[in-house]
Amino acid sequence: MSDKLNKHFLDQAVQETDLQDESIRDLASTLREMLGTANAIPDLPVIQNTTNVIEEISRQSLQVASLIHEYTNLPWAGNSISLILDPVRVNDGLFIVRTVKIQGDLKSRIEECRASCTKLMDKLARKIGVDTNIRAKKIEDGLHQTGTFLLV
Repeated sequence: MSDKLNKHFLDQAVQETDLQDESIRDLASTLREMLGTANAIPDLPVIQNTTNVIEEISRQSLQVASLIHEYTNLPWAGNSISLILDPVRVNDGLFIVRTVKIQGDLKSRIEECRASCTKLMDKLARKIGVDTNIRAKKIEDGLHQTGTFLLV
């Protein structure tokens, strides 16, 4: 193979690995944001006839952690990955390029997990908004009962 073609394969392998790693980093970042927000309001009341979003976040966090663990252990995961070992010559040196490709199943599970996290964050934001509205209404009602009004 020509040096130019070898460099192309090497560049392609590095780019693919970077994309896969970025996907996992994004998922980990989503997990941090979701847990950080949920931890800031652990006493968020459950609204009647709705799901407990804090419990859902706990379950989703386990799924995210499991996917991250699976990805980080890919070289030992057996059939979960395909390893391609390509001999590549660059500048008269022989390099073996290992490209780890996520099979479609894991890749789609990562995307589904990210979408589920996004939905949970939206649900959490709506619940926080409703909780804030309920608290503000209680304060307003209390002020009307006492005849005290705050001027801001």
